[in-house]
Amino acid sequence: INIKRQTGMTLLEVLIALVIFIIISAAGYSGLQQGIAVQNQLQQQQQTWRKIDALVMLIESDLEQAKTIAPRVPLWDAIAFRGYSNEGDESFGELIKFTRGGYQSYLRLNVNPFQRTAYRLRDGVLYRVTWPGVDLPEYEQGIESELIDNIQGIELKYLAKNRRWVDSWPLRFTPEDSLSVPGAVEMTITTANDLSIKRVFYVGPPK
Repeated sequence: INIKRQTGMTLLEVLIALVIFIIISAAGYSGLQQGIAVQNQLQQQQQTWRKIDALVMLIESDLEQAKTIAPRVPLWDAIAFRGYSNEGDESFGELIKFTRGGYQSYLRLNVNPFQRTAYRLRDGVLYRVTWPGVDLPEYEQGIESELIDNIQGIELKYLAKNRRWVDSWPLRFTPEDSLSVPGAVEMTITTANDLSIKRVFYVGPPK
């Protein structure tokens, strides 16, 4: 009987072992959950960076094709390159709008070698808008495509001829300035998680 008492486990010992097992299991589960959360966060950051890389390449391609061509109609839009700072146009949230080299296709008729392009920030989402030509009716809304979401804000600056950065473009609404484009555009993008990315884009062909 004494041997059985020495080799067997009492109820108290079983409870203690069970509590220890529960504590270890809970710690392991908590560590697993933290690992999964960190992995998901890293994956989200990677997706955000991939979207930003694609966005930077798209903006760079657009601005390299910018032309000093302004629409003749409508009159209120007769500016080759219009740029705001960080608030944008109140009605559409438009940040920049310009004329760029268009796309020609032999499969479509009435193809214009130039097109109007704009970027809009609205409700934390950045959009790209394209119009099939330059001189278009006022009711032509353009094709709006979503590029990236969870954007807290975008700040823009424009490089003038005197090598100084300005907050809006054109500098003056004269006939000459209405056909001008800045030398470069500095864009600072701030995401919803306070990630800040600053890029400088040349306007027109690389200099």
